[in-house]
Amino acid sequence: MTVSNPFLALNLRNQLGRTNLLANPRIRVKNKEKAKVHIGDKVPVITTTSTSTGFISESVNYLDVGLKLDVEPLIYLEDDVGIKIGLEVSNIVREIRSQSGTLTYQVGTRNAATSLRLRDGETQILAGLISDEDRKSANQVPGLGDLPVIGRLFGSHQDTRNKTEIVLLITPRVVRNLARPELRFEQFPAGTESAIGAAPLLLQNRDVTTSAAPSASVQTGGSAILPAQSLPTSSGSGFSVLQAPPNVPPGQEFSLNVSLVTAGALKSGLLDFTFDPSQLRFVRAEPGAAISASPEIAFRANAPEALGRLALNFSTKSEIKAGGELARLVFRVADTAAGSPSIRLEALSLTDSTSKVVAAQLPPPVRLALTR
Repeated sequence: MTVSNPFLALNLRNQLGRTNLLANPRIRVKNKEKAKVHIGDKVPVITTTSTSTGFISESVNYLDVGLKLDVEPLIYLEDDVGIKIGLEVSNIVREIRSQSGTLTYQVGTRNAATSLRLRDGETQILAGLISDEDRKSANQVPGLGDLPVIGRLFGSHQDTRNKTEIVLLITPRVVRNLARPELRFEQFPAGTESAIGAAPLLLQNRDVTTSAAPSASVQTGGSAILPAQSLPTSSGSGFSVLQAPPNVPPGQEFSLNVSLVTAGALKSGLLDFTFDPSQLRFVRAEPGAAISASPEIAFRANAPEALGRLALNFSTKSEIKAGGELARLVFRVADTAAGSPSIRLEALSLTDSTSKVVAAQLPPPVRLALTR
């Protein structure tokens, strides 16, 4: 509105604006590949070049202004998506013209870079890119323009306020992921040094009933020897013996002696025991006389808690003499144990000094008699 007379000129102007810019880009990208999204304008920037001969040339370059989004996804199993995000929002603040007439631009930018890990279909909000600009300018009569209230009548005032906020919602969606194979396809036999990829040799346990004691056995005072099968006649074979006290009270520890009789020397072995973890608890394992007599011996026992399994491994760089006590296993009977707890040798794998498999028969399980 403009009012004019010979003594007064009054200009009034009020301009309000509100803009809501919604961009909903969707892009499909491969795993570990980069993708770019640009929503905005390409502003031409003219560059003038002059030579010493007076030749003047102009070239045009384009400046990207608007919203630029760079993403790089990394897809994990179970449909998790890791995303590297780079966001840039730019706008032309003002135009600047040089003395030669070349037009340039002052560009304001806001940048954000982050890394996210989201589930398939999960939405993440990135906000907080706020720009709040408040400007006041005035052209007024000196002295009179500084008067309170009526001072604005003696000048020209301009108040400008711009506020912008950018909110980004990103939602990854996995179109097609790798199918994880079943566990039975992920496991494969490694074999031995002499037979790569060979299936493991597991000898199943079999209860044996004999009317007389075997011809070969290991005797220890105060302990009962369980019957075992006689030594096979084939070369390189043998049998094992488990020996434990006949009576064990609850809450007490006892020793289980493991003996092995073979026709030849051994180099390594693996023994797999099973027991009821609610009745018995494995305490420790000690190498027997046959193993201790061999130099450079490796002896390990692994019994995961509450699984009721014990894996006993031994090996040497030389050889273990045939026959004798292999190991001494210490167990503890639970205070609440009842019935007849048993310990069973489920599998036995032996190799001789030439890395050949030695067949050995398994003994019957040891059954304990609890005394109170």
